[in-house]
Amino acid sequence: MSYDRVVHSIPGRCRLRVDKIATDREFAQKLKQLIESWEMTIAVRVNQAARSLVVTYKEDAITIETAHNYLNSCIQLANLSTTNISDLGLDWEADLSETEDLIPLVNQWRDLSLPLLSLSLALLATPLELPVVLVGGAIAAAAMPWFNRATESLLKARQPNIDLLDSLWMGLHTIQGNFVAPALKTCLVESRRSWRGTIAQNQEHQAILAAAMDNNTQSLIAHQIQTTPVHNTQLGITQANFLREAIVPTILMGGAIFATTGNLSAAIAPFQLDFGSGIPISISTTLLSALVFAVEQGAYIRSGRVLEKLAQVDTIVLNAGLPEQEISTFARDVIPTLQNQGISVYLLYDANLDFQAIAIKAKWLGISVSEIISTNHVKTLQSSGKRVLTIGDDNIYADVSVAIAPSNWTMEEVTKNSADVVLLKQDWLGLVSAIDIAKKAFERIYQNTTIIVFPNLIVTCGGVFFGLNPIVNVIVNNGSAFVAEFINGQRPLFAPKTVSLESELAIDATPTQAQLSYHTSSVKSVKSC
Repeated sequence: MSYDRVVHSIPGRCRLRVDKIATDREFAQKLKQLIESWEMTIAVRVNQAARSLVVTYKEDAITIETAHNYLNSCIQLANLSTTNISDLGLDWEADLSETEDLIPLVNQWRDLSLPLLSLSLALLATPLELPVVLVGGAIAAAAMPWFNRATESLLKARQPNIDLLDSLWMGLHTIQGNFVAPALKTCLVESRRSWRGTIAQNQEHQAILAAAMDNNTQSLIAHQIQTTPVHNTQLGITQANFLREAIVPTILMGGAIFATTGNLSAAIAPFQLDFGSGIPISISTTLLSALVFAVEQGAYIRSGRVLEKLAQVDTIVLNAGLPEQEISTFARDVIPTLQNQGISVYLLYDANLDFQAIAIKAKWLGISVSEIISTNHVKTLQSSGKRVLTIGDDNIYADVSVAIAPSNWTMEEVTKNSADVVLLKQDWLGLVSAIDIAKKAFERIYQNTTIIVFPNLIVTCGGVFFGLNPIVNVIVNNGSAFVAEFINGQRPLFAPKTVSLESELAIDATPTQAQLSYHTSSVKSVKSC
């Protein structure tokens, strides 16, 4: 199969020539399904006779280069003969329409031309006595992407979005003759989006280069960067729902303030409250960094949603039927480490196994006999509110499932595995690191949200009650978002907790027959669990 060339491409629309479309109907259908599942996709048309693929996507959301790279990734994935949607690491638990508001938009630096022009005219309007129509028209042109997205959401999705509030805020300030604040807003927001686009392009470029190396870890990282969903967390969905539900009340609140005070500036001040940016910014930077870092530490985590569940895990169930090699490499230091983090560790008992041998193994691992449980007990734990992670048993439903990759794993073997987390190294330390990384990632998300919400809340109240200049609002709004995304979000975060296993691996790596005999008497009276 060849990814021959881009036949034609403009912002928002791309036509590709893919030879295999003409000869492989299954490939063509699979490719179309993959691209349609992308949040950025508006429409997909496959022409088998012409061996062509036409994709229409959201031009304001991504760069042309990013679109090309993503489509190329879809073609490569669709070409895997055994690939299906469940194998691709795409988490279908979340409706993509629910998370659309959480996806940060990206631009290119050339998109700053109109915002910079509008800001220049706004600053020169008074000293040069420029026509109001000229300055207002420039601001309207620079803010057109906001107007378009707000209109599209109202007409197509039948619901308002955050762009409606921004459009009203900029439009009403412009009508009042307050030109600098809305013009400055377009410049600062578009600058952040352009910077974000540059970072995204660099990540895509690094992913492509990494995928070309003969290195499984680097290829897996490239796969994560290009395909892994990070906007499907329950926290993100909750925030998106709050965002949508708060828009109309915010507009009504503004109307009430205007009816009470007659002050339009005070009435529209709440429209600028940036309650919709904290989580999206954190998700776009922190979670992807966490997922990539986890691979480097020996754990492949399938999605942002899995990372969220991993951060909430408080119970681990280990299958007693795992091969001795895998049990031994778990090492007895790992279980106390997990227990010290407040995580309960249970050993799963199968009726087909010798219970006395399992009890001896449990004691050797540092698990008490009372923590040897059956499959039904796992369900009881979940019913009581426990977040359960299972190791080595695909037949038990759990919040997070963990599998162990073969010693000579390939990227395809890992990404096709049905488990939520795949340990890439047989020493099991990847699990400790993965849980630690997940917790730290969500700590960072909450930090970023705080960095954004509190300053914005203060300046918004200042605008409503004290007539604070809207320019201050714009600077605080974008400044806090900049700090959260590009400083705090990019700051080194993940320093995994290391566990020294050398002494444990050197001595008593596995329970010997002598040890089994020695402990047999301690469990003879135990009949069931």
